[in-house]
Amino acid sequence: MKNLGKIITLILLNLLIISCNNSPTNENWNSDEIIAIGKKKDTTYLWCSITVYEDEYSYRTGKWKFITKDSLIIANGEYDNFLNEIWDKGGCPYEYMENSIDLKKWEFWNLSGDKIEPTEKMLKLVDYKVKEIKTEE
Repeated sequence: MKNLGKIITLILLNLLIISCNNSPTNENWNSDEIIAIGKKKDTTYLWCSITVYEDEYSYRTGKWKFITKDSLIIANGEYDNFLNEIWDKGGCPYEYMENSIDLKKWEFWNLSGDKIEPTEKMLKLVDYKVKEIKTEE
């Protein structure tokens, strides 16, 4: 009878752990399962090297919404844009537009629809960076 009590306790403990891991308040989504809705601008900048060439990039602008494939909103906010000036790479200075996020302009939700503080995973999702700038080593 003692063993039966231990077995039941272990089963209940396992069920509790499994149910917590499958809770909709956890981030059980993958970043490639998220749809980002908003406007981006495609543009170029001039990169100075042995020869000057034009490099393409894009940045997000204005209001954006991030939803799951099940149409649940997990983030909503507005990007700020700024001109990033590079003076110490390549043969000449250059500049490009970049976006940043001000958390005061953003809201985040869990999969249950409750407003939450953003997690690191959510911040990485919305903190869109331009592609890495090429540098001469």
